[in-house]
Amino acid sequence: EAFKDLKDGHDYDALYAAARCRSESDWIVGLNATRYYTVRHGRIGGSGDRVLWSIGRVQTPVLAMIVERDDAILQFRPQFFWELTTRYREVVFKYTGKRFEKPEKAQVLLDKIMGQPFAITGIVAKEKKEQPPQLFDLTTLQREINKLHGLSAADTLAATQNLYEKKVVTYPRTDSRYLSKDLQPRIPQILSQLKTLRPEEIAVLNLTKLPFSKRIIDDTKVSDHHAIIPTGVAPRGLSAHEQLVYEAITTQFIAAFYPVCLKNITTVNGVSNGVPFEAKGTQIVEPGWTALFANKKQSQEAAEEQTLPVFAHDETGPHEPSLREGKTIPPKHFTENSLLGAMEAAGKLVEDDSLREALKERGIGTPATRAAIIETLLSRNYIQRDKKQLRCTDMGRCLIALQLDPGEFMGGISGYIRTLIKNGTAERLDLGRWGNCPLCGKEVVKGKRAYGCSGWKDGCEFVLEPECKGVALTAKQIQVLLQQRILPQPVRIEDEPRMLILSTQGMVMDLGLPAAERQKKVEKTDRP
Repeated sequence: EAFKDLKDGHDYDALYAAARCRSESDWIVGLNATRYYTVRHGRIGGSGDRVLWSIGRVQTPVLAMIVERDDAILQFRPQFFWELTTRYREVVFKYTGKRFEKPEKAQVLLDKIMGQPFAITGIVAKEKKEQPPQLFDLTTLQREINKLHGLSAADTLAATQNLYEKKVVTYPRTDSRYLSKDLQPRIPQILSQLKTLRPEEIAVLNLTKLPFSKRIIDDTKVSDHHAIIPTGVAPRGLSAHEQLVYEAITTQFIAAFYPVCLKNITTVNGVSNGVPFEAKGTQIVEPGWTALFANKKQSQEAAEEQTLPVFAHDETGPHEPSLREGKTIPPKHFTENSLLGAMEAAGKLVEDDSLREALKERGIGTPATRAAIIETLLSRNYIQRDKKQLRCTDMGRCLIALQLDPGEFMGGISGYIRTLIKNGTAERLDLGRWGNCPLCGKEVVKGKRAYGCSGWKDGCEFVLEPECKGVALTAKQIQVLLQQRILPQPVRIEDEPRMLILSTQGMVMDLGLPAAERQKKVEKTDRP
């Protein structure tokens, strides 16, 4: 079929140009920035062997994302809050106002409704339709397999590639979740071939009248390769990983043609002595495509949904009000699932409008390279696996601290490298000022006992204590930390040489000294 519909090679010049730009920008960053950082900072901290600081157009921004997330978790301080709830007819109603930051204010309302009747003031029911899932592209497949089974992105890609070579699934390295129009006539045949593997699931479908919506068939959303689907060829001799991936691709493919899931969402409003409450419940009317995912783990929101009895407007009765104490939780460490999602949506993190638009649907990296980027960071010991989590190491933190603005990798590659080397080679320390606030960028000023942001009246909370774990910092060390984010000369903490950096969240952190020995990948035995 392909040879019957050959196209002019120039139709794909844009794809060639995009690939060439990526290749050359990788080359410019890799050769220049890696050599520069290795020569200039290879022996930072006084280590004997020179450290090879590997810099990459994609890997360094990804490392910066992980470091920033880990720093935010370390910096996080939980805030306590109180929620007012009441139980009426075994249903939990929540106060419709904001959560309380002080228990005294919540107690006032609790006392107000204690012993007072509860009345139903409104019942609103509406039907909600949940559309079937879209087909897999590579990144979505990797995220799903990692979330459900803990398989790494690299292992998922390897398993999918093997399935492709065995001719049981289509080409894996795709960023499209759609099929092209020319594939539409072949879909019923593929589903018919899959009947031997999934007879009950496919029996539900009318293969002569499949719902080919724009969510499935859309030529405008297919560039070089369409979504990953099974070919209909019966699989044989699959490994455990290949079987997991094949089952996921096949289930997603069948589900795409299933009916919508119909739910009734009911909201019940109540009041007690003028204090308003609300309860929500969900009832599945028609499971539709969700029947194929019966064993899938529920989301936190779905797990908390409650079944509501039949309420009548204006009914009243006794209730059991109470206060629940809670606290805010920190951001979660990246997993391969969430990191792949962050890489795909990286454009949202860019402030420049033109760059954000350019990255809108692409992110950083490509579906074919994102798994390799993560494995590269692991192999260079910039990050480590901790069960499903990905966490930065001291080496990774040190590398990001050496960079004044990792986010500039999103901009002009050649210009960035020239600026990087020019600024790095010059004497950057300005003795006439302390430095910029790492949180908001304003000037730092010296206070009576510590250093703080000059924008404190605007709400900036940055404060830098002149002491770290018993080590008093000199005025020059404070300037170096604020202006360069890292002290090149180690300090001794608990009789051990440590390197001080100023984290992305404005915390002074002590790290182990960089060393070539520490660049070796640490293997984890708990990886699936």
